[in-house]
Amino acid sequence: TLSLVIQTVSGAGSALTFTWNTLPDQRYQVQFSSRLPATNWTALGGILTATNTTTSATATRTNAQGYYRIHLLP
Repeated sequence: TLSLVIQTVSGAGSALTFTWNTLPDQRYQVQFSSRLPATNWTALGGILTATNTTTSATATRTNAQGYYRIHLLP
């Protein structure tokens, strides 16, 4: 079993780029919530299918403070 760990988060302008460890052929989605604990997370971008052992995704940063997570989809 692989533990899902965000390896890096970098920002440039209004973009945030996340890189995390993955299992090939598994599906992931970057999600956002303005508060914790959160019951409703907002999907940022589409579903990503991993093709390697790391995957990256870029989301547009807003002025709102919040929390991000990488969700492993079934």
